[in-house]
Amino acid sequence: MKIIFTVLFGLLSMYDVFSQELSTRRRAHETTSSGAGEVSTPYHDAQGFESMDDCQATGCPCCIFMHGASSDGSAAALTVCQTDGLESEDVEDIWGISETVTIAGLSFNIFNANTAQSAIIQEVLSVLPPFYLEAVPQNIRIGDPLHGTIQTSPTASMHTVTDHSGHSREILKGDQYEETIGGGSRRCSQINDAYEYIILHPLTFTIASENPRMTLLHEIGHFVDREFAISDHQIRAHRSEFRGYLTSYRGDSRGNDEVIAQGIMYYFLQKYWLRGVRRTATRILPSPRFPAWLRDIIQADIDSRS
Repeated sequence: MKIIFTVLFGLLSMYDVFSQELSTRRRAHETTSSGAGEVSTPYHDAQGFESMDDCQATGCPCCIFMHGASSDGSAAALTVCQTDGLESEDVEDIWGISETVTIAGLSFNIFNANTAQSAIIQEVLSVLPPFYLEAVPQNIRIGDPLHGTIQTSPTASMHTVTDHSGHSREILKGDQYEETIGGGSRRCSQINDAYEYIILHPLTFTIASENPRMTLLHEIGHFVDREFAISDHQIRAHRSEFRGYLTSYRGDSRGNDEVIAQGIMYYFLQKYWLRGVRRTATRILPSPRFPAWLRDIIQADIDSRS
């Protein structure tokens, strides 16, 4: 998963990531109240806690585990309460104007998207089998209009940088901040659909080297893996394959779920698009980035739920 936005906590530069903890899935009509705008609560937005249990004990609607680097470059981690969600009165000020769409009977809220961006998102959602579609969060965001992150800085320009694996990638670097073009997601420690989302960088839709369908499918893959614990079920039989795949993987995270997220991405991308043109393939062919063993894992999981 590409890191695409930064949250400051004192001297720490933290990145929004996810928790692997499973719980009962809730759709929008089953969400719990955050208490925002009602009575005082024992938590507030962006409040940090020493442990996940401490955060959950306050009743925070979405506790997330964040990791990143401190000012001296050392690793740092923190559990944080996030309170911006569908129940927030100012959600459209924070996430942007929303559009509600229905795909296979499920409602999804698309925030801050233009017509073309929304069409691509809906196209991707429409190819998913119903059991995978159920795992997708109901909120999908384009950028962060309130905080200015995941947007193009007025002074930013493209720079090529080399990551820790020796791979080159493009970032926007300017006076205000620097960012990596791509996607990310918020996954609460206890699944709460009103507060979770997938978020995409606006330039993912316009820069020739990017592919918004790939980015969205990869982020969807993380939610699918969390819902069905595919990587947990497969790691024993494919430990060496997972390890080898992650060695050459260019993303910032190195969790086993990254392998499944990549598998979901390549499976549906190859099945339904060829060079950006919609089609339906009868065969899913392996490739160096989508080896046969990974293709077989994804295909077997789909077959087992069909």
